[in-house]
Amino acid sequence: MAFSSNSYQQLGFGDRTFALNEREQKRLEKSWAGRFAEEIFPRIDEKIFLPLYSSISTKPSGPVNVIVGALILEEIFGLSDAEVVDNCICDIRYQTALHTTSELVQPVSERTLQRFRKKLTDYEREQGTDLLHICMENFSKELDQLIGEVLPDCEKDSAAIEKGIIRGKGAASFDESIPTMSVMRRRRRWKKRRRRFDFP
Repeated sequence: MAFSSNSYQQLGFGDRTFALNEREQKRLEKSWAGRFAEEIFPRIDEKIFLPLYSSISTKPSGPVNVIVGALILEEIFGLSDAEVVDNCICDIRYQTALHTTSELVQPVSERTLQRFRKKLTDYEREQGTDLLHICMENFSKELDQLIGEVLPDCEKDSAAIEKGIIRGKGAASFDESIPTMSVMRRRRRWKKRRRRFDFP
């Protein structure tokens, strides 16, 4: 999959925030989502993750800044991959935080998060470089300040969030899905062979 740069988007004609009244827009801007969109999201440097992607493939990658942002929100709110994807699709606060309110289809899925997480761990294992840590160093202080001011229920700081992303549920489910499927195939073959020797 080829890397493609994704500058955080301009508001489009179909932007979902246009349906909000003035009071709703102000509350959204002052919420954690508005703060995240202004203070954290623009600091996610996609180019740091360039080594994770092929220079040969013509298929563009998903928006890396959206993926990283979604993984951070997942850890802040203690969600699973499925839950954060649902929130990205259904909750305008998550769309605001990730600058995707103008997207017709939200550019994030469980598989996208799992694959990205696996790329990170594989690269660190092979090259000894923690790309996520390098990225989050750019805004760790700002993230800690945001959590302290508008998300008092969150007990994690930026360092704990960073560790949680790598150790997330998605990484395990992605790796474990392959052997689980192979075991199921072997069981089906065994049952077929057994039926050949069953007598009425």
